[in-house]
Amino acid sequence: MSNKEYNLNKDPNNKKITGYIIMIILGLCIFGWLLFNVTRFGILPFDDPVRESFYEMRHPGLNTLTELITYTGEWPFVTAMCLLLLIYPKTRYAYGIPVSAVAILTQIVEKIIKHIVQRERPDVSLHLIEQGGFSFPSGHSITSMAVYMLLFILILSYMKKGGTKNALLIATLILAFFVGMTRIYLGVHFPSDVLAGWSLAWVCICIVLLVKEHTKLGQKYMTPRETE
Repeated sequence: MSNKEYNLNKDPNNKKITGYIIMIILGLCIFGWLLFNVTRFGILPFDDPVRESFYEMRHPGLNTLTELITYTGEWPFVTAMCLLLLIYPKTRYAYGIPVSAVAILTQIVEKIIKHIVQRERPDVSLHLIEQGGFSFPSGHSITSMAVYMLLFILILSYMKKGGTKNALLIATLILAFFVGMTRIYLGVHFPSDVLAGWSLAWVCICIVLLVKEHTKLGQKYMTPRETE
């Protein structure tokens, strides 16, 4: 093996690209397995036991908390957050553009798949909130996982160490997972809807990170400026 080939194999960028591609394939495989079983069998074996365990935890105070958490995964909230990140010059390139890109990508993916699969939601008698449309995949789950987990990754990469960074890391990590869980608790999604959303979210995150780190477009518009 030549020195050039050896150095190429040792290039950290190549390892990162390979890692992202593996994550994309893994996410698509998990989603494909869920899609196959949902379209063939309807309800997956774990759907009913998991959601019943969530329903058993229902309590008026917890109902209010889950409604507040689930709102952070809704499109108006996510749009407002993206706009704030885009408007503020210090966060525009490092956070605003990549997070907005992944939010838009998840919306496109979710709506296309929902229209194709057309899975009905759990019985309306189980709903704690009003919710229309189809069920698979969970739109809140794919958006919240993609947006908040990408924010977690970017904060981890760019923010200086300190209490604010730690607080934001904890908050984004909690929202990434808990929004999806609230959808089961509130009775508007099956657990398989949430898992499908999460698996697709990681596909979207890796696509945006590939563009951000390994294309000229990404390096131009998704890289922090000196003012940041």
